[in-house]
Amino acid sequence: MTAPDGTLAGNVAVVTAGCAGLGLAVARRLVEDGATVIATSRDPATVARCNEQWADTGQTLVARQLNFETAQCDRLFCDIAETFGGVDILVNAAAGRGSARTVEQTGSPDLLEHYSATVLTAFNCSQSVVKNSERTHIKSIVNIGSIYGVLAVDHRIYDDPERQTPVGYACAKAALVQLTRYLAAYWGPRDIRVNCVSVGGIARDQDEQFRHRYNARVPLGRMAQASEAADVVAFLAGPRSSYVTGANIMVDGGLHIW
Repeated sequence: MTAPDGTLAGNVAVVTAGCAGLGLAVARRLVEDGATVIATSRDPATVARCNEQWADTGQTLVARQLNFETAQCDRLFCDIAETFGGVDILVNAAAGRGSARTVEQTGSPDLLEHYSATVLTAFNCSQSVVKNSERTHIKSIVNIGSIYGVLAVDHRIYDDPERQTPVGYACAKAALVQLTRYLAAYWGPRDIRVNCVSVGGIARDQDEQFRHRYNARVPLGRMAQASEAADVVAFLAGPRSSYVTGANIMVDGGLHIW
């Protein structure tokens, strides 16, 4: 893990889905680098629990509810800008939560749920923060993608077809990469950078056999730690990447080169 260096001191960052999982790892990494971070969740109970847990930690980390409708995005970003003085960084970490199913079992609602939760939410938040740029002063947008938005899912590593990565998830993450490129080109003249981090498998509570099969595919021979992906997000969010835009950085231990 890269040592925090305070390069984001004075910056305000919003991390969608930042109350758990990889989003939370990103939020905490940005805090370590000096940013004030607003982590969002769709669930009011999660927001309340996180604010209670973080209240006495001394961290500049707070939670807010966000359902991603355009009007709510506008209200939230304007409120954050008024309260904290702006929004310099946006990290779009929200993604679909649909259950894994085989292609044969997948219906249109499954695909639409993943697309809505991943692509539309990233678009709505990005559009809103830039549309209100006179208040937010946005500088950097980072989208959280996946290796399966770039590579085909290797179905051989799943012993149960119904536990594999859903087709809707893969398609939505692929669309997110193209959204990154489109917005980077469109907002480049306004000096707003848009990048993507496509993350490989993160070590959690996977069973040992699955991890063995997955690790065999990776040149570095292991799954990622969430902190390793968060380090790359922090790099793209801050001034050290001031001439990087439209990039999709693969954080996958080299899996994509085989």
